[in-house]
Amino acid sequence: MIKNIIFLLCFFSFVVAQNHDIANDYTTISTSNQSNPAWMIKNYSGNYYSYGIDMDRESGDYKLPYIPEESLNINYIARGEKKLFQRGLFSGYVAFHQQNLVNKKWIHNRQPYQGFPFLLADSSVGDMKLNGIHWQLGYTHEIIKNRLFLGSQLFYNVDEQFKQVFPKPINKHCDKVFNLGVGNILTDNIQIGFNYTYFDIQEIMKTSKYSLEQDKTPIFIKIRGLDNPLILRGETSLERELNYVGNSFQFDGKISNVLFKEINFIAEYENARAKIVDGGAYPINQGSMDSDELFFSADIKLPFIGKSEIDFFTYGKQINQYSIHPEIDIEIFEYKIEQLAVGINFVFPLNNRIQISPTLFGSSQFLKRVDKFNGILEYFPSTTFGGSIGFDMLSLNKFSLNLRTGTEIKQINKSETFIEREDWYYQQIIKQEEKFYNSDKMCTWISSDIRYRYDENKSLILNIRYNSLNDYDDTYSDLYRSGLSIGLKIEMKK
Repeated sequence: MIKNIIFLLCFFSFVVAQNHDIANDYTTISTSNQSNPAWMIKNYSGNYYSYGIDMDRESGDYKLPYIPEESLNINYIARGEKKLFQRGLFSGYVAFHQQNLVNKKWIHNRQPYQGFPFLLADSSVGDMKLNGIHWQLGYTHEIIKNRLFLGSQLFYNVDEQFKQVFPKPINKHCDKVFNLGVGNILTDNIQIGFNYTYFDIQEIMKTSKYSLEQDKTPIFIKIRGLDNPLILRGETSLERELNYVGNSFQFDGKISNVLFKEINFIAEYENARAKIVDGGAYPINQGSMDSDELFFSADIKLPFIGKSEIDFFTYGKQINQYSIHPEIDIEIFEYKIEQLAVGINFVFPLNNRIQISPTLFGSSQFLKRVDKFNGILEYFPSTTFGGSIGFDMLSLNKFSLNLRTGTEIKQINKSETFIEREDWYYQQIIKQEEKFYNSDKMCTWISSDIRYRYDENKSLILNIRYNSLNDYDDTYSDLYRSGLSIGLKIEMKK
């Protein structure tokens, strides 16, 4: 109760989210960078075009059981922003993306166990490949000069993923996210904005047909929670469609030179419903889920000693999801997440070109899963604390550099598990999950952004980030997982 009161106080004080990107959360595509499109023209500094490639790779054995041993994502992106009218700005990008997964285990779903308990799996383990295209188009118009702005944005993704081993499941995705935003500068010190988002995330999972005489008999598994899945033998093929449709309402604002140097805040509420059916032309209901989510973020900037600056920040989220049995109209699964984080960042200019910025932060969070059909309760509270330090060098011989490194430690508090009854799936899969969730973790990372301006209006930009995740309490011995992200692009301004 106390935690809920504290969360609501923070929600209404800062009013909610650390830029919640719906496309990234539900599709694993991280290039959309969605926010209120009304502010694009306000932040306009000139027409520009960029062409680049982004690559990120993860590998290691310190992971949940259904996560692939290794993953590689590549995006080839062309992006631009151009003013075609005096008060109208077009922006957008188009990208071709590829994904390779090594030893992806049985579960077919693109994003398994994100609160939705109705999953499809088979008995195979193998590599998966994905190819697709996604694009985003936005337009912003200045309704009243320097006062009122209206913007819209459309994200669209279509791709196909397939496993290379029998029964060769194929996943087809079609994802749409539409934003409509308005921004108003009330005074020279206050601006507010509102953004509405509609999203439709679709996944169709199919397996190849085969003859029983081929001496190949995969085991299909329909998972409905944390135990006792449905086992299907001798099926020649399966088809499942998942639709996740919802709406999001976001409020954002900025207050300058009123008590503080600057205050920025974002608040967001999201409501969605997921439905799943099997059978293709003759659909059979396989369950549904209702989701309510709150997100918030806020930061307060204050002047410090001389030209130094202090930035106090906070962010958090609250996710409540409830799933309904496909045949009996009762709630069978509950999934909850709460997080509240606070931190402080210092900016110390050493001279006109160089500055350092140390940061300290901490958060409290929990994950709760309740399988009411099987009588299983899991509760994992934890505390995270960490710090980082950044180094910025601006415009030195056509070079600029941002370098940052940090460490964070996540410690599990007293977790709770209640089991009324258990079977093979809980013993083989869910217990591995519980072991991972119950282990303390340490993540260390380093990132750099390097910009070289080789012409007055042309720049070459290199982004590199490396992170390492490992066990912090010897629950796992000598296991870790590392990630490397590299981005290279050419940017041209006109």
